[in-house]
Amino acid sequence: MTETISADATENIASGTPKKVNISKQMAEVTNSQKTKTLNLFGNKSSESLQIQRKQTSIQRARENRNGGKRSQRELLERAFDVIEDGESRSVSQIAREVGAAWSTTYWLMDLIEFIQSKPRVVREGNMRRKRFYRLAGPRKR
Repeated sequence: MTETISADATENIASGTPKKVNISKQMAEVTNSQKTKTLNLFGNKSSESLQIQRKQTSIQRARENRNGGKRSQRELLERAFDVIEDGESRSVSQIAREVGAAWSTTYWLMDLIEFIQSKPRVVREGNMRRKRFYRLAGPRKR
């Protein structure tokens, strides 16, 4: 591989450089011209078997569902309540599948719902927009 260096570049050669070296006509040859093959991890997954496909993380799944963004906690809660409001018993895996979230996300979401429902009821006082005041309404009636 040969390349020519401009005349401006040849004028800046140090005075101690021997005249026999012809820098302006030849560049160092590249010895390892083979590139490593890049892995296409997110390419066409339909042609691969299910065993070869890598599992998506919960964030990847959320970004797919939200066109690049994550779903809010409120959206997940609303969807979970929509799924279980028919009164049927479901496992965390079944809820996760229907909500479209990861198992771990659904597990902690349902755990949070149980925790909140076991505590006394919280009510907001007044109807102010900017500053809200809350208090406990008393023990939960069961």
